[in-house]
Amino acid sequence: MWAAALPDGPITWIGGVGAIALDMLMVDSPPCITVSQTAEDPAGVQGRTLHEIVMALREEIPRMPDDAEDVLAGFFDGLRASGIVERVEDGGS
Repeated sequence: MWAAALPDGPITWIGGVGAIALDMLMVDSPPCITVSQTAEDPAGVQGRTLHEIVMALREEIPRMPDDAEDVLAGFFDGLRASGIVERVEDGGS
């Protein structure tokens, strides 16, 4: 999967589990990871918690590491730092 912060980039190749996790989010409208433990944030935006994403990945990918949630959190933090995803403080992230 190619991803970029538009219009200026950078353009980044995302493969492996990261691409699968992003693909899971793309079926939601808007694609959203909530920061709370519930699937609905205070602004009413539907999304998935990081834990829910990891549990869905565990169903598809054998032998996921025990620290998968921390690893995936770091992955999304990296995408946010590069401008590919953004944190919306009042409506989820």
